[in-house]
Amino acid sequence: MFKRANKITALLVAAASVISLVPAMAADSTRLGTKDGTIEDAIAYKDGKYAFEGYKTDDNNKSVYFNDGSKDKEINDLTDATINDASKYDASSTIAWDGNDEYLLDLSNGKVTDEDVASDLQSTATDKLLAKLKKADRYGSNVSVSTQRITPDQFGDVWYSYTATNGIAGATDGRGAVIEVTPTNFTSNITVYGKTFIAAGTGATGDFSSGSKAGFAIKAATMSFSNYTANIKSESAGTIQLTGTTTGAAAAVNVSAIQALSTNVTITADTVVDGSVPVKLTVGIVDATKPATIATDLTAAHNVTVSLVGAGTTSFSSAATFAATVKSDSIPGYSTTVDATTGKLTLTANTAATTKDYTALQLAGEPVGTFVNATAALKTSGYAGTGNGTGYDVYHGYTNKSAAYIDADKTANIRVYNGSKMVKLDEFDENVNDDKVAATIKDGSVVTIAQDKDYIYRIIDVDFSKSTVAVYNSKGTTPILSAKYLQKISKAQGETEKDAYLPKTVESYELDATISGDAETAATKLATLVSGDSKVVGVRVVDGTLYYTEMDDADTIKTYVLKLQKNEKVEATGSSTKVDAYVVKKDGDKDHDLKGDAGKEGASFDINGNLWIINEGKIYKSEKAGDFKEMFTCDRSIDSLDVYDAGSLIAWDGNGNVYTTQQEGTKVTEGETPVIVTGWVQGTDGTWTFNDVTGAKVTNKWITVGGNWYFLNTDGSMATGWVNDNGTWYYTNPISDGTRGAMKTGWINDNGTWYYTNSSGAMQAGWVNVNGAWYYTNPISDGTRGVMKTGWVNVNGTWYYFNPVSNGTRGVMLANTTVNGYVLGSDGALI
Repeated sequence: MFKRANKITALLVAAASVISLVPAMAADSTRLGTKDGTIEDAIAYKDGKYAFEGYKTDDNNKSVYFNDGSKDKEINDLTDATINDASKYDASSTIAWDGNDEYLLDLSNGKVTDEDVASDLQSTATDKLLAKLKKADRYGSNVSVSTQRITPDQFGDVWYSYTATNGIAGATDGRGAVIEVTPTNFTSNITVYGKTFIAAGTGATGDFSSGSKAGFAIKAATMSFSNYTANIKSESAGTIQLTGTTTGAAAAVNVSAIQALSTNVTITADTVVDGSVPVKLTVGIVDATKPATIATDLTAAHNVTVSLVGAGTTSFSSAATFAATVKSDSIPGYSTTVDATTGKLTLTANTAATTKDYTALQLAGEPVGTFVNATAALKTSGYAGTGNGTGYDVYHGYTNKSAAYIDADKTANIRVYNGSKMVKLDEFDENVNDDKVAATIKDGSVVTIAQDKDYIYRIIDVDFSKSTVAVYNSKGTTPILSAKYLQKISKAQGETEKDAYLPKTVESYELDATISGDAETAATKLATLVSGDSKVVGVRVVDGTLYYTEMDDADTIKTYVLKLQKNEKVEATGSSTKVDAYVVKKDGDKDHDLKGDAGKEGASFDINGNLWIINEGKIYKSEKAGDFKEMFTCDRSIDSLDVYDAGSLIAWDGNGNVYTTQQEGTKVTEGETPVIVTGWVQGTDGTWTFNDVTGAKVTNKWITVGGNWYFLNTDGSMATGWVNDNGTWYYTNPISDGTRGAMKTGWINDNGTWYYTNSSGAMQAGWVNVNGAWYYTNPISDGTRGVMKTGWVNVNGTWYYFNPVSNGTRGVMLANTTVNGYVLGSDGALI
């Protein structure tokens, strides 16, 4: 060992005498020098161009500036404007806001405009889309549409999600739950679809005048009047007219108690047969936790209506309340009971000793033959209202700025387990398929999370409650009423549905926490993304794989690789059946410990989806959730970052007056005296290396630091544990106790096995004398060389005995004593 040490130069030993335990610049990273400037926010663009909000000298105004890679230009129209990372727009522009005034700043040339800004372009695209949708039978002429830009925090293609609504102000066109009210029991205000109808005499305030009948929540087609017909008399005023269908004594119908909350919406009546017959008004409700009219399919001659009708019965807060409150119209020959727990409707024949259970209930207003399970009627979201994806009321889709759109609520391509096999449903439809399974998209569950060049990714909650068989997730544990899916939807148009364009392809992947650990992680992380949790940094799609990144209490930043896995073999619980499921699975992750006051402003995704972070004076890059590679170093006060690509970034101190860019910072560094980093250097993975006085990394050598010897491997990393140097074994401390890596001498306890190294650190084999006591260590290279021997040992034909007891003298050779009747001489040899 000491012969080895003599070969180390005096220069190296001198350099090693000073230890730097503070992480320093790695040899393969570039230092970015500091520039003066107060930057409040900034956006990097390619070729070193960038825009920033702030000022660089006291002679400058606070404003928005554009730097073309060499010099700043103040944007005079944006002296009081703001920009930020979330304002990135299309391939080269960013949005700037000055109060309510909007501008587009082109980062390729620094030009700014307040004409054809992002909101104008969105409005134009929306108008074009609406014109196209009105021509499609799928939507109808009464369609209205709203749009929202997806992924607004990155450069690239501009696409919008759209929500298209047909019918009258959210009315369900006769396909949803209904509630029946009459003038006799309508004693208090009732709110339907956000519109309030008031009882007689309480006064009318407010307005229904928002655009002809689109502002009127009552749909004539849903009304049911004995001996009457109903139609909308005036679309502009929203007037409903009741007309008697048979002749008889004329009598006026008092409908004043059903006056809508409006000054321009009224209800009138013509001739009626019997004025004592109350006029029933059927009104759709949006809250499906309050289903109202359910009918069982008894026979063609006996249809039974179960109505939530009664004074004051206008709100049902739970399934149990609903079940307990249901009551029947008059049913000749039957009595009706409802189980408050299960919601099962039981009709009992009064004239015969038979009981019929009707578990399949038909929702009032649904197409004939469409049934739901009785328990499904108690679910918390349901059949009426918006966003059910069936094409009855609300449709979701996507469009670009040219209004080239795709309707995303028809094609399903989802898979669900029916207890014996995976069933594939090609389309969303309330009617069951050949496997007796039906699927619709639950109200309000559509969340768009990402896009790439060719696809849009969204998460939906699929409702299976109208299936007439039990359905399960792929694991087949317990029956489910719904399940979440991630859909990969092509931007390219495919076939049409009633003149509306559908996507060319749609792939749907199950999100379920019970399938496996990796699937559970994927489902949990995407649920966190949908919930808008503050720890989410963002999600990017690279080559069809999702990369989800979160920051955990500013201690760790972590990226999860989420793969869309086709034909994943899943074994159904309680069965040997393995099914082919389409699932989202975690396929690896990578994290990085953060120090100080790191925050989201210190993280940035580049144009290629790679994650960059800045922390404690170091800038790291992680490509496709790979290792965080140190790319640059800079002033430790700089804590905010925006990156366009590997050749263009800007970083700044959000609370100070310094910044740097890749181009400007490199020039500053080149003009400075080079900084030579010597001593210990800790890499991003925790590995320690050592630089000599020239700044060069030491490799394959022993060094002495602070009186301790360390060995540096061929790659420069500090060795721990056993080191074989030219056939001689040495032991370096593997424990992080302040002397990690330091060479140890004397007795070594390695996981319960004892070895001895001499004062030079070399491991001893054979006879060892320690403080006058003799020990024997295995001299043979059989995998246990150097191990201390105990008990009887044969050395070159002579037997010796070494203390086997752990009493402080374990391994010591015994002499002048008797062991189990055997006599040992003064030299320890067996006599």
